[in-house]
Amino acid sequence: SATFPGPTPCGSVPFDQCAFALGGGVDNSGTLTLTDTRVTDNVAGSAGVTSSAAGGGIDNHPQGTLTLVRSSVTGNRAAVSSPFGRFAEGGGMLSSGTLSIEDSVLDRNSVDASTAVASSFPADVQQEAVAGGIRLEAGAVARITRTSISDNVVTSSNLGGDAQAVAGGMDVDGTLLLVDSRVDRNSVTATVAPASGLLAGAVFGGLEVQGTATIRRSSISHNVMAA
Repeated sequence: SATFPGPTPCGSVPFDQCAFALGGGVDNSGTLTLTDTRVTDNVAGSAGVTSSAAGGGIDNHPQGTLTLVRSSVTGNRAAVSSPFGRFAEGGGMLSSGTLSIEDSVLDRNSVDASTAVASSFPADVQQEAVAGGIRLEAGAVARITRTSISDNVVTSSNLGGDAQAVAGGMDVDGTLLLVDSRVDRNSVTATVAPASGLLAGAVFGGLEVQGTATIRRSSISHNVMAA
């Protein structure tokens, strides 16, 4: 855990007081292979303290090479809350490096950003929850085959400003090859204070691609968004 000397949140002027929680179950900067392995019920984040949480189950850093074979990443969570919380991403996994997944399951992971941060989307994004299942950052390369990415959840709520919730299943800012796999029944929900006039943005229920994705013989279905 971390503590701050005062109430000024991360990203504020004149002070940037930030606390990061990364890789609730596994944090990889080397070469790691998980075979017939479960990464389950881990949490990245701390109530009221963490400003940015990522990789509830696994965080694979830019220099990391991660391989999953016949493994499961389930029930993991990346979460932030008031007063310092702002960003949460990659409930199951965040990868900035090289990733290979075969015959595996990434199900029932979640991202939750429950905050009270002044912001005005899209010009001033100060709060966001992204990618219940997998987040691939810019520069990441991933090959995913015969794998389920299902029933993952993204929730974002903000009592002080706009709320942004993105990509229930996967967020792809890097390069993805998805083959013989499923991205289904994932959900995205955003809420703001009642009658506030602020924006609750829930987008990309299943898959968001801002990088490059090649998808073959796969299913993207029954994903849900609500605001």
